[in-house]
Amino acid sequence: MLMTTLPAPPLLHRFVLEQPLAPAAGLLVLGLACGFLLVQRGQAKQGIIAALAFILTGAAVLVTGTLVVTPRERAADATRRFITAVIGADRAAAEGLIADRLVASTRGELIGSFGRDELLRVIEGFDGFGVSEWSYRPRGAAEDGPGLLRTQATVTITGSALGAGSMPSTWEFGWNEYPDGSLRLVRLEALSMWGRAPMSSWNGEALRISGGGRGRGR
Repeated sequence: MLMTTLPAPPLLHRFVLEQPLAPAAGLLVLGLACGFLLVQRGQAKQGIIAALAFILTGAAVLVTGTLVVTPRERAADATRRFITAVIGADRAAAEGLIADRLVASTRGELIGSFGRDELLRVIEGFDGFGVSEWSYRPRGAAEDGPGLLRTQATVTITGSALGAGSMPSTWEFGWNEYPDGSLRLVRLEALSMWGRAPMSSWNGEALRISGGGRGRGR
């Protein structure tokens, strides 16, 4: 799976539940405009009623979108927190976001299946990159089924281990929702490095970093 685009949610779902500010503002403007036009035509009562109807509908959309957190939004937030934990080599913050086992792949090829403790040791060692700057850009989230979610994000890091340059990389994260409502990372795939598909040598390097492939085949 190389640089695939995640499917977009239905427009109503997206703009009412996840991005309600734009439709709420649009309804407010529409209500004011409609009310003004009716008042200008001598229909003040109808204008006030129409304006209030649009404004109240917009307020309802905004409140609903603010209060309801969709699975996609939760997965996007979990992705941001996981990336922050990795960059900061923060084992404690990452621990609650990783499943008992995680499958890692790159270039569409399996690297291996790794236990949580193995991954946490890798994360603890991330401070060896000497990261001085980093940025994070989400690339979307998708719900594949009940409790099955995917997210993508591009992370750019600048660190002493990379010399004078920066490394942008894009990843896909597979999340499972558990009965207690928590999201845990079950799959991680490198989609690109420096804007290109990862080189074949990356598989071997990833195995070396992760401990020589102890998890392969398990």
